[in-house]
Parts: sequence; structure tokens; C-alpha cells
Amino acid sequence: MKSVRLGADLEIKLKRAADIAGVSESELIREGVEQRCEQLLGDTLAESLKDYIGVVSSGKHDSVDSERVFGEYVLQKQRREQRDWRKRRRSSPTLAHS
Repeated sequence: MKSVRLGADLEIKLKRAADIAGVSESELIREGVEQRCEQLLGDTLAESLKDYIGVVSSGKHDSVDSERVFGEYVLQKQRREQRDWRKRRRSSPTLAHS
């Protein structure tokens, strides 16, 4: 359990926001801390890859083949991002001269 000291202005904002959201002040604080932690820490690798894990069907049950297919996907994505970055750089007058 943690306790937090809030300034008077923030305490007023907290009460108003909790009333509007229809939750307790404690719940609003927990939600805010949870969102900020997720923002700073990011998802786990498994969470980040959940949409890609197991979606490639190679017709085999060979992890080496899955590794190759996933590697190709990552390489294609990197190439797209590099191409897009170059396009943005060329089209931006401030970035073109850096």
C-alpha cells in the first residue's frame, strides 16, 4: 500500500475527474498509475508479438521454418520503415539538409 500527498489543486481535479468517471478517487489513481507504467515500460515482448505468434502456417511444424518466415517479415518491415523515412526526409526541407 502506498500513500501519496497531493496539492490542493490536484486534489480538487482528482475529485472532479472521479465524479465525472463515476469511480472512486482511489480507482482513478490506480488507473492513472497503471496507464503511466504501461506507457513507460511498454508491453512485454510476448504481448507485442501476440498478433504474429502462430499466425504463419508453413504446412510444417518446423520451428526453423517459422523463424525464417518471421525473419523475412521483420526484414520487410524494416525496409518499408527505412523507405518511408527516406521519403519523409526528402520531402521535408529541414530534414533534407541535415
